[in-house]
Amino acid sequence: MQYSRPGEFNAPIEPQAITPIVEEVLLLARHSIEQQKVELVKELNATGIVEVNRPQLLQVLINLMVNAAHAITDNGRIWVRTYDWIEDGQSIGVKIEIEDEGIGISKKDLGRIFDPFYTTRKDGTGLGLSLSYGIIKRLGGTIEVKSTVDIGTVFTIGLYHKAKADQQLEAV
Repeated sequence: MQYSRPGEFNAPIEPQAITPIVEEVLLLARHSIEQQKVELVKELNATGIVEVNRPQLLQVLINLMVNAAHAITDNGRIWVRTYDWIEDGQSIGVKIEIEDEGIGISKKDLGRIFDPFYTTRKDGTGLGLSLSYGIIKRLGGTIEVKSTVDIGTVFTIGLYHKAKADQQLEAV
C-alpha cells in the first residue's frame, strides 16, 4: 500500500541528521548485502541537517541498497557516502551516494529507470526507482545516476537544509 500511495504515509518533514538514517538503512539492508557476499564500504562524513520525511527517505535508501546488492554478480563492493553539499562556498544541504561494482545500466535503459513499472529484473515490479524519484522530488531534492556497463552504478541524492516547500505537495 505504501508503494501504491506513498503520500498517505506522510510523516512530518522534519530536520534530521543523515548519518543515523544511513546507519539504520545499513542495518535493515544487511540481509540482502550479506546474501550477495558484498563488501560494504562506509564513508559517512555529512555534518549538515536536512529536512526530510524520515520513513520515506529510509524507503528510498533501502531500495537503492537492495538494488546495488542485486546488481553485483560475484563478490563486489558497495560504497555508501555522505558529505556536505557545498555550492559557492556555502553549505546548502547533504549528498548521499550509493555506488556499486555491479553489472551497470545500459544507455538504452538509463533513460527509463525512473519510469513506473519499468524493470530489467525478472522479479522486479518497476516501482522502486519511480517511487524513490517521486519522494526525493517532493522534498525539492535531486537524484542522479551515472552508470557504466560491467563497471557499476552511482546514485547521488541531494537534500537541502530546508525542503523546498513549493515541491512538497503534488498536484492531484
